[in-house]
Amino acid sequence: MKKEPIIISQGKDKLDKSDLEERVSDALIVVYDYEAEIQGGLGVLIAFKEGKFYFHILSHCSCLGPMDEFTYDKPYEDLDSLREAASEDGCYAYDEEIDALIEIMKKEMEERL
Repeated sequence: MKKEPIIISQGKDKLDKSDLEERVSDALIVVYDYEAEIQGGLGVLIAFKEGKFYFHILSHCSCLGPMDEFTYDKPYEDLDSLREAASEDGCYAYDEEIDALIEIMKKEMEERL
């Protein structure tokens, strides 16, 4: 029997449950921070799947949803390398959110793995 992913929302708004479950159903842990009212929607997501971490920016326009472009194409070996890459990708606007999500991910991993 397949386990459901642990999904934790840190932000003001929640993502559409069916869209989120469809895209990250094979992840073990997913943490995100999302606010729908800002510029169509803004936020960040970190997923843990098969020993790797994945980062996704949840910003979108009216033609795309926040999870439409999520993929597992760019894995990170650890949270430090994910954090470094997020900063290099110009995600400095999300520094506080990313740091908070990393701390939540660490806590969840300690408790559950």
